Amino acid sequence: MNDSQAELADIANFIAGELGKHVPWHVSRFHGDYKMTSTPSTPIETLELACRLGREAGLKYIYCGNVAGVVDERTHCPSCQAVVIDRAGFSVRGVKLHDGKCPTCGEVIEGVWD
Repeated sequence: MNDSQAELADIANFIAGELGKHVPWHVSRFHGDYKMTSTPSTPIETLELACRLGREAGLKYIYCGNVAGVVDERTHCPSCQAVVIDRAGFSVRGVKLHDGKCPTCGEVIEGVWD
């Protein structure tokens, strides 16, 4: 209902311009449950489009959720793309940061890591 290319681009540009390029964008797949069972789930292609538009807007941390095993849920260094936080679903499998920085290239990864 609110996932046209124009709307997704507007959201990505708002986050990047008004909040900051370091602010994570969590794009979650809709599932038609309970009283909306006749409403179809968000297509995977729409999630992929949102991620692409977020990258084009300059967002550093984009996550697609509610779709296990189809998209990459891990946090990548925005500089070298090394995996710095390994996730699967709601589980964190490993944090590879050193003093809040990427161990591969030294890029600062925004967040609270204590």
